[in-house]
Amino acid sequence: HQASATSADISFDLQLDGVIPSIGAGTLQPGINRVLVQTCDSLDGLGAKLDQDHIDVWYDDGDVTEISGALVADTTLDAASGPWFVTGNVTVPAGVTLTIEPGTTVFFDDDMRLNVYGRLLAEGTEFERIRLSRQPTSSSTWDGLNFDSAEDNRLSYLDMEYSSRDSESIRVDNSRLLIDNVTWAGTSKTIIRINRSSLVVRNSTFPETTVQTVSGRRALASDPYIIFENNVFGMCTGHKQDVVDFSASGPTPSPQFINNVFLGGGDDGLQLVAGLRSKGWCWRWPCLCLLPKHFQAEFGLHVVRLQLEDRLEAGDFLGRVILHTRQVQPCVYAVQQAPDRVDAW
Repeated sequence: HQASATSADISFDLQLDGVIPSIGAGTLQPGINRVLVQTCDSLDGLGAKLDQDHIDVWYDDGDVTEISGALVADTTLDAASGPWFVTGNVTVPAGVTLTIEPGTTVFFDDDMRLNVYGRLLAEGTEFERIRLSRQPTSSSTWDGLNFDSAEDNRLSYLDMEYSSRDSESIRVDNSRLLIDNVTWAGTSKTIIRINRSSLVVRNSTFPETTVQTVSGRRALASDPYIIFENNVFGMCTGHKQDVVDFSASGPTPSPQFINNVFLGGGDDGLQLVAGLRSKGWCWRWPCLCLLPKHFQAEFGLHVVRLQLEDRLEAGDFLGRVILHTRQVQPCVYAVQQAPDRVDAW
């Protein structure tokens, strides 16, 4: 210890080692670069990760490549040719693939949208994320992504900002889409609206919203699935607004919610409305973790609610809920042995 608060009888010899994780990583590309900083418990960036954070760096090389209209052939947006600037709605027609490469930035002008009727592959990497946003000097908002395509569409390691001018950031109609390691910022509106589509969303972070964060009904008729896994849902602050609201009827398979964290909301964390009309139908979330300060318990609402229109049978519902609050109880029903017996969990 020091002899006094101002004495110099103690000193440290510290060294900070910075390691670039792979060849090419750490190189700034034109546009917005998300620089990830991690600390590890061993030298050379090895061992267990102790903590991490990021900073966004805008690299302006003075060049912008404009794009608009309907694509006539397979098109690739690469990082080095960017940033790309969408000056008019871009349409990916059926039979055409738009590829956005890792590290690429795409700026959208006011009210512009990307419509996908063909295929969109926007796949970044952990250290070279894709950015879809407005220009840094702009205060406008753009109109998000609109999918109407049953192709294998993918969004991964991607950051979306200011992307819900009219309603939602991503609209998925009669489509198939994988979302992995995606974040949203600069919007408080609905993030994903689903209609008759198959969707996987995992490892993603949803922002705080004032309306339903995810809203949807029914899955795609061919190879249907709705899966949310390892996501964090920010607080939904709107009065009587559910974080996730999903309804289905007919032979639609059940949405699966696995290891998700819900931070709170003005109504239910999950509002799931279903008519069980096909055998083997099952709502299941092996682990649903709710971490709110409250889910507006003073209004007598529930953090989880199932509304089942048809008679239940044994085995129709499996799962468990981890509820990290004592202010409200989840309204979740599990079917026991007798078909006419439904017990609150």
